[in-house]
Amino acid sequence: MRTESAPLSWGQQWGWQQQEFPPERRSPGLILTQGMEVPGAAGVGPTRPAVRTAAARHPALRTTFAAGDDGLPRQTVRPVESEAYPLELFDDGEDAHRWLSAAMDVRTAWPLRVAALRGGGERTLLGIAAHHLATDRYGFELLHEELRAVLHGALRRVTPDLPPPSRQPTDIAAFERSPAGVALNERAIGYWISHNDELGDELSLLGAGFDTPSGAMHVARVFSADAPKRVSELMAATRSSEAAVAVAAVAGALAGRLGLSSVLMFMMSANRHIPDVKRSVCTLAQAGLLRVGVADPRRLESLIPAANKARLTALRHSYYDGDALAARQRTAGGAGHQLPVTPPSVNVVRIDESASEPPAGWDPTVGGGAPFASVERVERPCTGLNFHVLVADSFVSIELRAGTHLLPAAECEALVVGAMALLLGSA
Repeated sequence: MRTESAPLSWGQQWGWQQQEFPPERRSPGLILTQGMEVPGAAGVGPTRPAVRTAAARHPALRTTFAAGDDGLPRQTVRPVESEAYPLELFDDGEDAHRWLSAAMDVRTAWPLRVAALRGGGERTLLGIAAHHLATDRYGFELLHEELRAVLHGALRRVTPDLPPPSRQPTDIAAFERSPAGVALNERAIGYWISHNDELGDELSLLGAGFDTPSGAMHVARVFSADAPKRVSELMAATRSSEAAVAVAAVAGALAGRLGLSSVLMFMMSANRHIPDVKRSVCTLAQAGLLRVGVADPRRLESLIPAANKARLTALRHSYYDGDALAARQRTAGGAGHQLPVTPPSVNVVRIDESASEPPAGWDPTVGGGAPFASVERVERPCTGLNFHVLVADSFVSIELRAGTHLLPAAECEALVVGAMALLLGSA
């Protein structure tokens, strides 16, 4: 049985760093989970063959990760015949979810596990979990798409015609070490370093007076049933996307709080613009650096074009060697990088509201459509300000997760309420 070994790709670095932390300090996003229904009377019988088909197509699903003799992490692709992953049958959904979400031993086993949940009658639910070292959320969705196709094919006794898979992580790692990959990396790091001093100044403002991160965070949320209509109007007026509108609202609120004429934020990029990776189950998503100019933090319409431009620029510089970037930033100036604070991040997601529970106490028919805000303390470390904007057909939610050493609860709530007020045109 043949194995193949290679260094980690740039996109896998975050997953490895998280894996090296003690389990209680790892990000909840390190293990991706999702459920799907097995069609008709297929039951669990076709599940293992379907997973085997996916693993044969996508070597990332059968790769182990460990430090080599030089101490550096490496990925080793295992033969599909080894089938070194667990598939368990459950009667209780909560038990299945806990098992799926538990830590994985990526040194000896595939970064994958499958739970089958008896649903009664001819209905069976599958839960799939994959480690972030194997795939990001975009690749995870592709995996589910292919598994559904194979399972439906098994029910009809036909083999689905799946497109050929794209480049795999070992191929990607080889490209990153080629002259073309090195040049691409230098351009991306050059962009980040050009904003290094500005980023340091922003971090100094965020971390002023705080030397030690807390072991807890504030989670502030604001919901509005009127916001979806307003977002659609702003998109039409500015010919921009939902993401640009949401980023502009967050940037305006943050600039107003910090007294800055521009703000720097992280935003995840799928990096699927890279050639030959569209059909790859792999980890490519990385943070891009957004620099949003804020001429007037009270006028959202003027911020949206700047946010849109910032998103496109970040996309062009979001594929890079993160370890090399961190090393360069530590020596490029900007004392703020020594603070125990990470830059603000913003994540914009279009969601299916049927899969999202409304907040306790929120009734969109009460209060004349006024936004509903709440804040709570969660005992989990956070060293930055992480904004999440969820856009559904009937509501928009803006959430902020902030380290308790950075902002008090009242300021966290004020930031999300301010961003929503900008969105609604009531700032």
